[in-house]
Amino acid sequence: MYDILQLNDMLVPELLDIAEQLKIPNAKKLNKQDLIYKVLDKQAVSASDTKGSPADDKGKARKRIIKTTTANSTEEAVVESGDTPKEQRKEAPKKRAHDKAPESKPQPTAVKAPKGKVGKKGEDGDDEQPQQPQFVSKQSRERAPLDRKDIIVEDNEDLLNFITSELGSSYTVLKADNGENALKIIHNENIQLVISDVQMPVMDGITLCKKIKTNLETSHIPVILLTAKNSLKSQIDGLEVGADAYIAKPFSMDYLKVQANNLIENRMQIMKYYASSPLSHIKSIAHNKTDEKFLKKLDEEILKNITDADLSVESLAEIMNMSRSTLYRKIKDISNLSPNELINIVRLKRAAELLLNENYKMYEIAEMVGYKSQTSFGRNFQKHFSMSPSEYIAMNK
Repeated sequence: MYDILQLNDMLVPELLDIAEQLKIPNAKKLNKQDLIYKVLDKQAVSASDTKGSPADDKGKARKRIIKTTTANSTEEAVVESGDTPKEQRKEAPKKRAHDKAPESKPQPTAVKAPKGKVGKKGEDGDDEQPQQPQFVSKQSRERAPLDRKDIIVEDNEDLLNFITSELGSSYTVLKADNGENALKIIHNENIQLVISDVQMPVMDGITLCKKIKTNLETSHIPVILLTAKNSLKSQIDGLEVGADAYIAKPFSMDYLKVQANNLIENRMQIMKYYASSPLSHIKSIAHNKTDEKFLKKLDEEILKNITDADLSVESLAEIMNMSRSTLYRKIKDISNLSPNELINIVRLKRAAELLLNENYKMYEIAEMVGYKSQTSFGRNFQKHFSMSPSEYIAMNK
């Protein structure tokens, strides 16, 4: 039995050998991500056939009433959630919440997914041919994504622990009791989603959201704001600083989960479309002005150096005035592509424009966008856009 960490470290040929042993059909047609999920599914089915699996029971919806005391009033946040029966909940291993960390050095509390947790993303290699971007389908999302790490920011300890436990069964979840501590964690961890209360001491949710969205290193992170204020003005305040969603208390836990998953899913779909469509512009994957400005400069710099077949991540990082690791993480988080993969996509999209200009021959276009051979260019074009350059020209005549 292989776990997800072992499978992620394997090369595609190794995964294909395992797939052959498990008799997975059409394995060679799958990209690495789908191949990993197929192997995990097949192993789970084999284990289930051997041991037998108890039927899952659906528990009745439950409500948690959590009181929040402020200077002027005491509010009750009613949070509804589907859960397993009480007997099963008792048997489930409890997640241990750490004590509040000192303000000088906040320590995130991680509630790990049962399986599928992956640490920080490593930096990309120098593969000449990029792989298709990893796309999280609805089915795979429900199986616990490979790299989803959320942070919950809430000063009410009961509500903080409750939301953490609800999401912690599927994702890695970190906790913070105010915006200032949350920012310190966000800058040290690779966070995919922020769920934050609005009214908090030290730094409130509005300020936290604004700081996230105006910082180039974090501007791509989606933010969901939670608040007991249900006025139109409070919602406008949140949206004006770049919040991606606004949920008023009391709220349904199921609604929060769907909202969070939809934010991630929609972004993944946009990323996939950008990588697979010859004419989609890079700004289509930007979600705010900070990201749009970054992507515009990145695209311009790649195009300036597009004839350089040896354009590397290091030289691009120097041009962008960023460290290699910072550039890698930013590009990966905003596009789901490594820098080398993105460079290759920009080359191919420029080639798609030139292919519609009858003044150039195929081998000339390959050289103009930085490919050392027409064969390599044609193979990459087919791989990413599911059509050959000739088919693309014929389709657009």
